[in-house]
Amino acid sequence: MLSKVWSGVCLIIGVALAAILGAMWWERSRSASQPLVAVYMRCVGMTPEEIASKVGALIEPPMKTVPDFTGYRLVPQSEAYRLELTFRRRTDAVTALKDVQTAVVTVEAQLPEAVKRDGIHIRRLDRE
Repeated sequence: MLSKVWSGVCLIIGVALAAILGAMWWERSRSASQPLVAVYMRCVGMTPEEIASKVGALIEPPMKTVPDFTGYRLVPQSEAYRLELTFRRRTDAVTALKDVQTAVVTVEAQLPEAVKRDGIHIRRLDRE
């Protein structure tokens, strides 16, 4: 009878421990997502070729020098340029956003007037 009680206690403790460890792992993995920052520019009146040569060729090289940058994805849009940048896990998203803004400022003066007129929008994209 006593061994059945101890078996039940050990089972309850084991299940509780597994639940606690699982919750800790889930919370840790959730906060370890990769930050994602998007650079968006309207390019009214520009062809896709002009956008690639006059906007993409200027913006993409400085992005590769941003700390903790791991890669980017160009999202095709009509008369617009959208670049989504990813960063290493556990990179501070606010810092990544500021670093991208700083990199854009270095080439902003060289961008076409159509882009400067409508502005450059840089924002953090949260992943859930």
